[in-house]
Amino acid sequence: MRADLLGTGRVAYFKHRGAPRGPWDIQLLKDGWTNANMVIAADINGNGRLDIAVAERGGNELRWWRNEGP
Repeated sequence: MRADLLGTGRVAYFKHRGAPRGPWDIQLLKDGWTNANMVIAADINGNGRLDIAVAERGGNELRWWRNEGP
């Protein structure tokens, strides 16, 4: 089993390795971004893989991390 999660403030991607109580791997995408308040996981570019888009509260910043696969 695998589950993926996103966190805000520090924008990070957590990847579950398999066992429900087993370890998780973290990939920090952006650190120190305390105004990040909207995290969306969606197939933005239509390639069949979930991408990550993050918007900032009170600012003009939007970031997109494209999932190019393994």
